[in-house]
Amino acid sequence: MAFTPSSTPAEVPKSHRRRRAKRARVGDGSSSAAESTVPVPADQSSWRDWASLGSGPAWLIADRVLARDVADYVRFRASCRAWRRCTADPQADALDPRFHPRCWTMLQDVVSRGLRYRYSRFKNDATGEHIRMTIRGLNGRDGRTHLARTSQGLLVLLNKKTDAVFVVNPVTGARADLPPVTALLSGFRRADVFPRWPHEVHFGVELTYDSAVVINLHGLLGVARPGDERWAEVEWEDPILGPVLSFAGRVYCFVDDAVMLLETSPDHPPRLAKADHNPFGSMP
Repeated sequence: MAFTPSSTPAEVPKSHRRRRAKRARVGDGSSSAAESTVPVPADQSSWRDWASLGSGPAWLIADRVLARDVADYVRFRASCRAWRRCTADPQADALDPRFHPRCWTMLQDVVSRGLRYRYSRFKNDATGEHIRMTIRGLNGRDGRTHLARTSQGLLVLLNKKTDAVFVVNPVTGARADLPPVTALLSGFRRADVFPRWPHEVHFGVELTYDSAVVINLHGLLGVARPGDERWAEVEWEDPILGPVLSFAGRVYCFVDDAVMLLETSPDHPPRLAKADHNPFGSMP
């Protein structure tokens, strides 16, 4: 006699019936508890391979990010290797005007304590954001490094032991070496040029439109660019009063009651000329 399987539910094992009932409850949505435990497959259409964005779109995004803040640009490049390959490296040139940290200022409490900490703190004057950066050659324990800041946010460091001078972009970490000031300071007493702490910010610096660094050491002006062998001294009969100031890419200083414009060119020695007008208003 042939065996014919029965299709009646009564003959289905109880364990099978329980599994069928559970699948039915999950399928028809009758159990809210079951719905909450069943994983929902991700929508594959929402996934994007941002690393293969392409050099054109990535460059446009980077350009807009850089227009807002150079710190955001550094973070953008750090997030993806492919984006770093198709965007400009901010560490390639410390004097590149595209990456000047104009809105970032080193906090005064770090400066006044002798620059002896592992980190230096900076504040974004526009957003209030704070960041901590390590500046090579700045936070030494011997206190031999003196500091000045350009209006573009760059730091110029001068080592009073070696006379070495270098420019640092504190946000990108780019660095450019300048000639030592040994020849520029010949004939000056070292104690007059390098006062003791805490008067560490004793010299002025600015940057011209053609990437020349101007240093003011107690009225002695010098101009140099990365790669130069020595500083070019700016000769003038009368003493220079006050700091050097930058406006629209040009550097100014004051001699007696006159506003003097510093003219720089890679092909000619720097010289002072009387400015046609005072761009600083009521300043003397």
